[in-house]
Amino acid sequence: EEFGGSLRAGPREELAFRRGLLLLLLTAARLSEVTQARSEEVVEGIWTIPAGRTKNSSAHRIALGPWGQRLMHSNNEWVFPAELVEGPRTQGWYEARDRVRARMSEIAGYAVEHFVPHDLRRTARSNTKRLKVDYETAEAMMNHLKRGLDRTYDQYELEDEKRAWFLLWENEILGIARQAGVAELLDGSAAAQSEIAAAADATEAQFSARAAPDGRIQSLPTPRRSSRARYRSMLSPTR
Repeated sequence: EEFGGSLRAGPREELAFRRGLLLLLLTAARLSEVTQARSEEVVEGIWTIPAGRTKNSSAHRIALGPWGQRLMHSNNEWVFPAELVEGPRTQGWYEARDRVRARMSEIAGYAVEHFVPHDLRRTARSNTKRLKVDYETAEAMMNHLKRGLDRTYDQYELEDEKRAWFLLWENEILGIARQAGVAELLDGSAAAQSEIAAAADATEAQFSARAAPDGRIQSLPTPRRSSRARYRSMLSPTR
């Protein structure tokens, strides 16, 4: 319920802040990684955060779904350009958070607990377990490095798995936005929903076609229903 309230509070926010806060949730990236993103970092739907801008100095690739790609689109050098100076928009994000929290409290009818932008990253990580994402993939989505011998010998980077589960997470958020009646206002338009469903079908086909020798792809936890049925149900009108 509170999750839906946060989405209902979003449409009244200035476009840049609305886009940024949604991207924090969809990508599980850190605030500085989102606000200082350059348009050139997004190539063919893949957002690569360079090593120089990540906490662990390791480049991080995030496969953006159709909604995420729309939110990241900018005709400027910066995804979020500053209004009065050259460079990224680094100011105003916490004030935007305060406005969203105030509207959430108004919608809920009680004071919503204080939160920081990093809590959106924690929300994404916490939901990986609910969505049955395996631990290795969930950690890779957060750009958490492997430890011990795994870091030395296991060089597989889980890019396919990350792409599948980022798309699942985007669908999950879009489904909640639809239930809250604000999907269109958050640019989760019918066209975007159709693109997400098509991407879901393509991802399902890719995973079905692959037969990794070590069984890694095949061992991905999947819903009891097919991906297509799950995604279609998420995109259907609230019953």
